[in-house]
Amino acid sequence: MSLHYYSYFKFLTVTLTLAYSSLSFAEAWNRINNPERMAYAGKFSEHKIDLDYNFSHGIPSAEVTAPWADSFWATYQGGIANRYQYGNINGVVPSKAELQQNSLKKLQTLPTEELQKLSPAEKYDIYCCNYNYPLTNSEIKRTYATHQHPTEQNKWTGLCHGWAPASIHFQEPDCTTLSNKDGIQVPFNSTDVKALLDYFQGQGCKENTCTVGARCKDDPKHIRNWDAYLDVNPGTMHVVLTNLLGRGKQALAFDKDPAKEVWNQPLYGYSFQVLSEDNNPTYKHRARGTAKEVSVRLNLKWVDDLDEDEIGGDHPYANTERVKKYLLNTDYEYILELDAKGNILGGRWIGKSINDHPDFIWLKQKGVFSKSSFWKPLETIYESSIKKQ
Repeated sequence: MSLHYYSYFKFLTVTLTLAYSSLSFAEAWNRINNPERMAYAGKFSEHKIDLDYNFSHGIPSAEVTAPWADSFWATYQGGIANRYQYGNINGVVPSKAELQQNSLKKLQTLPTEELQKLSPAEKYDIYCCNYNYPLTNSEIKRTYATHQHPTEQNKWTGLCHGWAPASIHFQEPDCTTLSNKDGIQVPFNSTDVKALLDYFQGQGCKENTCTVGARCKDDPKHIRNWDAYLDVNPGTMHVVLTNLLGRGKQALAFDKDPAKEVWNQPLYGYSFQVLSEDNNPTYKHRARGTAKEVSVRLNLKWVDDLDEDEIGGDHPYANTERVKKYLLNTDYEYILELDAKGNILGGRWIGKSINDHPDFIWLKQKGVFSKSSFWKPLETIYESSIKKQ
């Protein structure tokens, strides 16, 4: 086959595949939307939850304690190497010269107020007596290109993939001051400990992740992969929510943006109501075996990331007025396709939710500090930060 005809054949195949995908997606969920992929999430990591697919068994509303709010530690601001207490909107990242100057000898004479202003990564390195600053240098290297050249296209990137599961798995930390082996008193406030937990859960540990749906990498105006753009299948989402959050009281994470950008948020509650029922469905692309369709309005409760000027809280946000602005909720509408016994087979988004819905639902298992000698000290910091609560 010549290159010309091969290219044409490939183009035709892709075009037909995507055209078919855009029509067939409303049928029963595909492999990446199989609800069983979430059966081992969170507290069910050792013993899977038996999912109940019957619509009439679904708990109409459920809520667990809201995970804690935090910054997503934007890459363009230097991630957790950002000396955020300086209040610079673009982040203040230490130079190599500054890190070299903060030797053990200098640190032993540095006032507490100056130590307090260091980044979370620097404080961790100092607590670990790592005066060559391995975590800080690694974070500076990871964020360097975006920090040096921030654009509207890359300002959304950060550690939300660490914050969402960390806030679900770990108790919100308070401030604590700990002495390292060289006698340096390292002050960690609540924000510092959160940042370290976010980084550890997102970058530092290699635990398994349960996911349904898939990230869409296309711009809404130039969608090439409709299967990804229309994820997560609403039938899948309904089963996952009513089982894991409803019956299992397990908070989850979700990507709220259906398009290219990824905004991972902790999800801690839901409620749904039936809008209408159709016992004689005629939709052409309904799931095979569909005997009934149910139109549903769902309200999701989730936690937003902190405003940039809110970063730096010394104490937990829980049970305070300031946390309320970050506890949000969003409505979605969809049709569920049920078989003759009332089991959910699949579904499709309707109304505004066709273009505004979660991209995927997921949860990374809780990281274990002791699996790594590098992260073992974080266990001491975390345990100290929650003792007084």
